[in-house]
Amino acid sequence: TNSDLPVIEIVPHSGKLARFYQIVPIIESGKVFLPHQAVWLNDFEYEIFMFPEARHDDQVDSTVQYLQWVRDSSSRVAALRAL
Repeated sequence: TNSDLPVIEIVPHSGKLARFYQIVPIIESGKVFLPHQAVWLNDFEYEIFMFPEARHDDQVDSTVQYLQWVRDSSSRVAALRAL
């Protein structure tokens, strides 16, 4: 399907649990913000808090992949600025 959205492919190089633990420091540092109210918030928080034991983990996995992309993109941008 054609889309005007800039889709970026992310190819995971480790398992979901390993990727999750790599991102935990970013979450614990307070750099991830969630709204106080949203219709999806309870389900999202439940999935995060229960990971990897929750029945579903698609929100956790996509959030982790996004946070890894942001972390890695920030590093590349900072390195380029230092040149």
